[in-house]
Amino acid sequence: MFFRKITTRKNGKEYVYVKLIENYRTNGKIKQRVVANFGSLENLSPHRITDLITSLRRLYQEIEVLQDKKLVVEDLIDQASEISKEIRNRKVLEPFGQVFQDEQYQILEALIIKSLVASEMNSPVEEICQQLGLVNADSIQFYNIVKMLGEDSTRPQVIKARLSDVLENEKVNKVIYIYPLKSTFKGRTFRLDPTGNPYSSENYQKEFLLWLAYDQQGVPLDFTWLDKKEQLAEQLNHLVQRLETLSGSQVIVMDREGVLTGAEVPYPIAWLTKQMPKGEGGTSTEDQDHIFQATQVQPESELKIKEMKANLAKVAAGMENIKADILLGKLSKESAIKKRAEAVIRTNNCQDMVTCFFNDTNQTLHYYIKDTIVEQKSTSLVTTSWVVPKGKLKHNITIPNITIKADQFQIITDQLNIPPINLYADYHYSREVISGHIVLEIIKKQIAMVTELPQQGGDTPE
Repeated sequence: MFFRKITTRKNGKEYVYVKLIENYRTNGKIKQRVVANFGSLENLSPHRITDLITSLRRLYQEIEVLQDKKLVVEDLIDQASEISKEIRNRKVLEPFGQVFQDEQYQILEALIIKSLVASEMNSPVEEICQQLGLVNADSIQFYNIVKMLGEDSTRPQVIKARLSDVLENEKVNKVIYIYPLKSTFKGRTFRLDPTGNPYSSENYQKEFLLWLAYDQQGVPLDFTWLDKKEQLAEQLNHLVQRLETLSGSQVIVMDREGVLTGAEVPYPIAWLTKQMPKGEGGTSTEDQDHIFQATQVQPESELKIKEMKANLAKVAAGMENIKADILLGKLSKESAIKKRAEAVIRTNNCQDMVTCFFNDTNQTLHYYIKDTIVEQKSTSLVTTSWVVPKGKLKHNITIPNITIKADQFQIITDQLNIPPINLYADYHYSREVISGHIVLEIIKKQIAMVTELPQQGGDTPE
């Protein structure tokens, strides 16, 4: 395409217009047509031309981002297909068939797979699921699924989805721990005009205390959340009763902050203690307290993670410089290339996070970032001891130590990413919608634990 000045005369006066022209072929001949008319040359001042260039650049960037997103989704199609097969083969979502009808079940499965492979993509959920070849559904249908996930009537199926894989083992699921953590739900909300149409978006954030129930393998089962302490004892009572009814397990509430001190509750409470357990676990008796350990996996400080990412970026830049020198003929000996590459990795303290090798056949340097190691270094382990007062537990119950992986529940993001639905006034954001997103995270964790799906991480090529 190109610009062309078109001169015309009318009533003895000359007019000059600017038009955007493109060539096209038809019947073996090349012809031209007008794509856009930019008006009279008199109206195209340098300032307006500059504004036009800026506007076109901004439009180009938006189109480029959309194309990049499409490419990313295309890269995930095979992964989504493999996860879909594994979920169906293992029937891990089968208990939800009692709650969701056929079409709803397909949307639920698509939502879960999308959140597993593309949780950080900001496009509307229905677009991503269509591009991944999962399901064709509109935003309201996805909204209804998330809302159903968050309703109390759905909660037993979440527990059964986990228990169905482990009930055969008598030693499993004898104890359930309820552990509190501060959590934040992040999404976006919209300003509406008088007619109810959205005209601008803004960030949405809600902080709350999440009480998460784990089995003794550290797999989440159920939860309750609240932002008012006055509701705590009652909410926990409902949660404990539901867990005991469905699993028949001993439920222990771990009161980290001592918020239940003095409360009359029908469930045993564990308190932080400086004492150490004698072994991996013991049997509860009437005349002695029971002590166990909980190891919490939590993210490292934001500063440490930024420093680690910066070092990895420096390594990547250094490796690319080496590859450039190889192409220019400045480096050719394998020993010199390896020595320089190892120096780059060592200087940036990434010895265990990055590996590299040189292919002498085609004279190419390859390097890999070990995502599993990076993930391990991004978290830390904090071990604490807990005591359950004597006489509060069932007799002959063994209380093992537990590892609590709560990092994915500290920040929960909206997986719908859709504009407000005018038919639903509670979209921003109802308790059921937020709860539905928490259930979604629990399901994802359960699937990762009870299936043979590849865990995120491992060696990633450059």
